[in-house]
Amino acid sequence: MPKQSYFEASRKQTRASRSRTQFSSSYAFEEPKTREGATLRAVPAAFQATTGALALVPADCINLLWDDLECFSTVDRQFQQWGVTFSNAVALRPSNPAFPTYGSDLVLMGAPKQGWLEVKFRRPVRYVSSRVTSSRSLQMMAYDSNGQRIAAVPLLSPNCADSGSAVSPNAPLRLQADNIHRVVFSSFDGNFTLGNLCFHF
Repeated sequence: MPKQSYFEASRKQTRASRSRTQFSSSYAFEEPKTREGATLRAVPAAFQATTGALALVPADCINLLWDDLECFSTVDRQFQQWGVTFSNAVALRPSNPAFPTYGSDLVLMGAPKQGWLEVKFRRPVRYVSSRVTSSRSLQMMAYDSNGQRIAAVPLLSPNCADSGSAVSPNAPLRLQADNIHRVVFSSFDGNFTLGNLCFHF
């Protein structure tokens, strides 16, 4: 797939998302706002409807939701109120059916640089998971405060919807370790999307 075709197609479908709030009093933070004033959401994963997908997720895991982000926007500090920042991430509404969404109509893609995306946590976490679709094999890696890799999990084969892979799109990848400060997704120059991101302190 040409590097620009996916983004060009997605740009044509850009529209402002509606503001909706689904926020638990268990996480009584001030609700962060986008530049347009729309509320961004993060809710305990246990409150999500997709209970089967969350069977191995800690009950108080925080699940970041993408659907109030602006399509085609750079995602970096929009979720910093929950202690999370992103690098090399763009919110997209997929026009390519090979990259289906998960739980909302937006995904995060590693961009503008192809093949990687980084998540940093202000406080160390012990669990991180995401639903991943990739055009190539992928590694999800966790690092401590010293930059040492402390855990990793692979997606062993491409799992786009049209790849014929035995691995379904939006495959669950999970890392569990003490003192996780940073997580990197790397697909060796492939395209990939994140359907969600859960983490647990």
